[in-house]
Amino acid sequence: MKVLHASVLVVTTLLACSNSLQIAGGTTDTGNARIVACITMSGGIPASDARVIIRRNDYLADNLSLPSKTPATQKEVCTDENGQFILDSMDTGSYTIEVNDRVSNACLLSCKIAGKNDKINLGTYIVHPYAKVEGTAAAPPSCSGIIFLQIYGLERCIPLDATGHFFVSDLPEGCYDFIFSARDTTFKPVTVDSIKAVSGAIAEVPYSGWTYKNIITLNTTSGGADVAGTVLNFPVLIRLSKSNFDFSRCAGNGADIRFTKSNGESLPFEISQWDSANGAAAVWVRLDTVQGNSANQQILIYYGFHEAANASNSAAVFDTSNGFQGVWHFDESVISQVKDATVNGYNGTPYNMTAASIVEGAIGKALDFDGSSSYVSMSGTAESKLNYQQNGYYSISAWVYVDTLDAEWHVVASKGHEQYYLKLKSFSSGKATWEFVEFQDQQGWEYTEDSVPPAPGSKQWVYLTGVRSGSKQYIYINGALAAGSIPLMTGNYPRNTGDDFSIGRYARQVTIPYAENWCFFDGKVDEVRSMSYAPSADWIKLCYMNQRQDDKLVVFTGQK
Repeated sequence: MKVLHASVLVVTTLLACSNSLQIAGGTTDTGNARIVACITMSGGIPASDARVIIRRNDYLADNLSLPSKTPATQKEVCTDENGQFILDSMDTGSYTIEVNDRVSNACLLSCKIAGKNDKINLGTYIVHPYAKVEGTAAAPPSCSGIIFLQIYGLERCIPLDATGHFFVSDLPEGCYDFIFSARDTTFKPVTVDSIKAVSGAIAEVPYSGWTYKNIITLNTTSGGADVAGTVLNFPVLIRLSKSNFDFSRCAGNGADIRFTKSNGESLPFEISQWDSANGAAAVWVRLDTVQGNSANQQILIYYGFHEAANASNSAAVFDTSNGFQGVWHFDESVISQVKDATVNGYNGTPYNMTAASIVEGAIGKALDFDGSSSYVSMSGTAESKLNYQQNGYYSISAWVYVDTLDAEWHVVASKGHEQYYLKLKSFSSGKATWEFVEFQDQQGWEYTEDSVPPAPGSKQWVYLTGVRSGSKQYIYINGALAAGSIPLMTGNYPRNTGDDFSIGRYARQVTIPYAENWCFFDGKVDEVRSMSYAPSADWIKLCYMNQRQDDKLVVFTGQK
């Protein structure tokens, strides 16, 4: 069965409540049942000349192909000068009554006529400003013609535009069932139930047409990621595997997956790796808030609509407005280019690397640098958003794996020897340290370094984060603060911002204050990020706890 995806925003201001009055007894014969009510404005003034429309609850306005399920008694009257209306000669049945002043106010009533001679007084109702419903529905490519939105019990049949967009601007508050239909008989109608227009709220209808849904819980308690503070605008890594996800139910390239909050609000995501044959995927989902010390926050993953267009959007996840200026996942299947996930497009060119350089990483794939000639250069980034000012606010992070500990120094990532860099310092004695450095104009190199935990050279993945926060500087190792002191190696040289950003070596051969040469990296590098702000300790710890192989943040807790 072909299905239809609907993403719906419900926007309301102060709206009227609705009551229900049910009468027992009677028959289904046509009779002389009567309904009366009084309608006022919020200040008690009679709402005169308002349009009153009554329809059976299962009524659907005609789209010329999908008529009402049952014959409906349809009446339309107007309120009198006292705001009263009378609906008479009514059949038995359950009804929806819409009162609309045709300007900006409405209310929704409902009643059940059980006997053919029932006399029902619904009392007084107040009209309030309209609810507005807006969204986009995506039809399968096989469907031709116009898709219509119909609302059960209301006189609404709204054609979607060419982009699938719809807008209903004059609804009273209520809980509605929608149906999407078409005159194309090959299209099977899709219902979206229980759309609630709530006063002052903004809600989004989730992907009701999708067949499957998994529940994901984010655990930041001491038994999970152990992060106490709230973290904002965070890209959560979701690893999918055969143990937690059925790839056979999803489109081959993951095109039909979608993510929402528990309230149905859509979440931007990026598919950085998708290997359905081997049952492995890495997806980044951006959350505006990750709650600290909580095991109650949930997100949902929807799938099972194989004709859906791929909605993966790396720029929306790694948004430059949130500080992401360069993000490189290294998940390419070919070695010709290393893609920047941000809208900046600072794509890298690998040099002296082959297909064998693409290896298993900390997250999906990684690049293996040979320690003598291989590196990645982000051409044209010398004067770019990666060109952070001295004593600015920025960070650089990476997952690294040292192959061999020798007597050389090795650059992980750098924006020039006289600007900032992240490096491994090795010595002939066997001692080694991780180092984050910012160069100070005409003063020298301010460096922050530490070697534990764990010591470099132990042939395991290590997560490094260097942070510059004004005049302060820190290095974090595996999510924990390792050092915050800033010794100065003096050097009376000008600050040089003319080098491109590079990974695996300096952009040029270093000769001052002595010959360091290129400092090629020997080992694997994964998930390099350069950010134009100084993240909090909670942010950095959450990155590590989420991205480590035994992810401590994400828990798959059920399927619906």
